[in-house]
Amino acid sequence: MRGLNRQDKQREMNLFLHRSNAGLFGLLETKFKRAKATQAALNLCTGWSFSSNLSHIPGGRIWLMWQHLIFNVNILRTTAQLMQCEVEHTGTRNKFSITVVYGFNDQMLRRDLWQDVEQIQGSVLGAWAVMGDFNCVLKRDERVGRPVTAAEIRDFKRCMGVGYLVELRSSGAFYTWNNKQGDDKRVYSRINRVLVSGAWLTPLPSSEVHFGNDGLIDHCPAMINWDDAIQRAKPRFYYFNIWSQALDFQQKVRENWTQRIEGTKMFQLVGKLNRLKGTLRSINKRHFNEVEIKADKAKAELEDCQTALQQNPTNAYLTRAEIQPAATYHKLHQARIQFFKQKSKLHWLT
Repeated sequence: MRGLNRQDKQREMNLFLHRSNAGLFGLLETKFKRAKATQAALNLCTGWSFSSNLSHIPGGRIWLMWQHLIFNVNILRTTAQLMQCEVEHTGTRNKFSITVVYGFNDQMLRRDLWQDVEQIQGSVLGAWAVMGDFNCVLKRDERVGRPVTAAEIRDFKRCMGVGYLVELRSSGAFYTWNNKQGDDKRVYSRINRVLVSGAWLTPLPSSEVHFGNDGLIDHCPAMINWDDAIQRAKPRFYYFNIWSQALDFQQKVRENWTQRIEGTKMFQLVGKLNRLKGTLRSINKRHFNEVEIKADKAKAELEDCQTALQQNPTNAYLTRAEIQPAATYHKLHQARIQFFKQKSKLHWLT
């Protein structure tokens, strides 16, 4: 994701990460400045663990972030084009290997990537997934706007064969990247994907990757789900100071707090706090969700347009029609961030 040195991009990604309800992320094409890298990572996911390939290439093109209470992550290998790690879920003790990839644009330089993946295949045990931006398509019909040659896909196909990798079942957007250019200059391609070994499909037969629409960035975000094999973490509850501005705030809180709960002092306190969450969520829903609703509506309109473009990527009218919804969503999205940052005084960033 380009532009992550900017705080507005960091806020946008922060919001996406918290809403996705996942515990392990790979961020690609970050290009952080070394002096800002650590603070940027903390801004994105406060309290998370993280690692990058910053020491292998300027800007650290790959960042791996995880919630240490959900996953144990052991980084085994890092290069300029990939990060290889072993992951253990702390609840189920399920283990699997993940290789996060960001291939170079140059075909010759990508050969190092294919060789590294083949070497990892010889040492990995159990379930294994290779995912990310390979900067290379697999088939001729996976790019629109610029022809695909047999030479540019030959090495990728060979690597999949040697590594005994297959493409994970996917849903959502087919073209996972576009250059955001107008009319006949627009190029779409399927360069982001998730490849898995046969050992992955045995314990996780229902696993699937969903590619969302690209929104304001040039790549489609990918989310892997494997049904209920690993339980999702419950979303956190945040208190927003702006709720106290509601006219009925004190009355509702007082009514909630004065209702008796039998038990020890600690049991009463925890019970009242848990009950108060419902009251505060109700206040938020009645008084403070208009900005979020408008932003979500604008995002839905943008996604509808981008879904239509996925079906008809050469349509110049649809390409032009995407501009206004994108601008509207960007404006409302920034307003939503300012709403939480300034009025709630929730410090996404310091």
